[in-house]
Amino acid sequence: MKWCFQARQFSLLILAVLLLMGCFGLGQVYAGGKQEDPLAAADTLIAERKYNEAILLLTQFIKTNPDRFDDAQRRLQRIVKLREEYNAIAGELLNVLVTDP
Repeated sequence: MKWCFQARQFSLLILAVLLLMGCFGLGQVYAGGKQEDPLAAADTLIAERKYNEAILLLTQFIKTNPDRFDDAQRRLQRIVKLREEYNAIAGELLNVLVTDP
């Protein structure tokens, strides 16, 4: 009878631990299932200099979220500005290489 009582206590302890793990685990699964904001993903792509991917993402975002056009447009303008700066620096570098061997 003593063994049966200990087994029951052990079973209840295991059940309690599993329930607690389940509660904490569900919170993580629920939060993990939440999709990232596409604009945050675009910001990440821009920071990684993946401009073409960011443009594609922002274009799709505008199609599905026309009410947030201004937010996407600001990011597209930032990409254009960054590309213009890159092209200006590349042009200066080519000029130096050609004129000053």
